[in-house]
Amino acid sequence: MSCAPDSNYCVKKGYKPQIFNLNAFTHSTLIPASFMEKAATTFFSLALLFMKFLIALGGGEANYTSSDESALLAFKSHITYDPNHILATNWSTNTSFCHWLGVSCRRCGQNRVTSLDLSNMGLNGTIPPQIGNLSFLSYFNISGNYFNGHLPAELAQLHQLKVYH
Repeated sequence: MSCAPDSNYCVKKGYKPQIFNLNAFTHSTLIPASFMEKAATTFFSLALLFMKFLIALGGGEANYTSSDESALLAFKSHITYDPNHILATNWSTNTSFCHWLGVSCRRCGQNRVTSLDLSNMGLNGTIPPQIGNLSFLSYFNISGNYFNGHLPAELAQLHQLKVYH
C-alpha cells in the first residue's frame, strides 16, 4: 500500500485509476461502493426537497396568480356589452389584477382573489366556467347586470364562497 505525500488516502499497489469510470472508482479502497450509493441517494433526496422548496417559495404562487388572472380574463372575454368600457380600460395585464376595478385580493402571502364586485355596471354576457378557478373567492356580486345562460357548475367548487348576488 502506498500513500501520497500530505494525503490521508492510500491506494493498493498496482491500482491504476480509470478516469470517468465509476465502477473502477467505487471498487477502489478510496471510497466504498456502499458510501457512494448512500451519497447518491442523499443527493437526489436533497435535490428533490430543494425543488419542492423552490416551487413552494415562488413557482407555486406564480401558478395560482396566473390562474386567478386567467379566470378574470376569461370572465372579461365573456362580456358582450360593457356600456362604460370599465373592464375594457381597467382590466389590463399591464396592471396587477388585484388593482382592477371590482377585484379585491388577500394581501397576506399570495395575492388571491377574494372578492369580485361588478354590481350595477350594466354588463351583458355569460359567466364562464373558469370562474371556478378563483378558489379563494368568498364574495361574488354581479347584480344590476344582464347576464344570461346558466350558472356554471364550477361555482360549486368555490367552497369559500359565502355571498353571491
